[in-house]
Amino acid sequence: MIGSREVQGVLLAIITVASLLSATIMVKGVHHDEYDSIGLLNSKCKVGTYPSSVVAGSSLDLCIYLENHRNMASYYLLVYKIADNKTLPSNDKPSPEKPLKDWRIILAPFQNTTLKVTIPVVNTTTGSGTGKIALVFELWRYDADNNTWVYTGRWVHLYVKPARQVIP
Repeated sequence: MIGSREVQGVLLAIITVASLLSATIMVKGVHHDEYDSIGLLNSKCKVGTYPSSVVAGSSLDLCIYLENHRNMASYYLLVYKIADNKTLPSNDKPSPEKPLKDWRIILAPFQNTTLKVTIPVVNTTTGSGTGKIALVFELWRYDADNNTWVYTGRWVHLYVKPARQVIP
């Protein structure tokens, strides 16, 4: 047969590479990046068609998507605040604004959930000059070793314009 040595050589090379790769995975294990996720959804728990204005003193229904992409169960604290563009959180530190409401949830490894939340719109003042406020949700995780909540650096927000309630 013409080329049978070449075919045998290619097959031997494939088997050798596959064996080395399998041995490496068995010794080192498969590495998964661990992270926490948060997402903002509308009142129907879908992406899009978010409210653009809110009435002070009213409440607003939204949904928050949470995901634990870790190899262990995690205890989460979801914190709601109202901020402006000067007091938004960052990946390094939470917003300095006062928490208005919070939710606690435990997620198993690689589990996700969507929470329906009703939030109060109590503070419609803004120092940013934009006329908009930010409805902020920060994600915190409980650190059992230190017996404290740790800011994950994950957060979402929705800018809305405060509106005055129309009296008929």
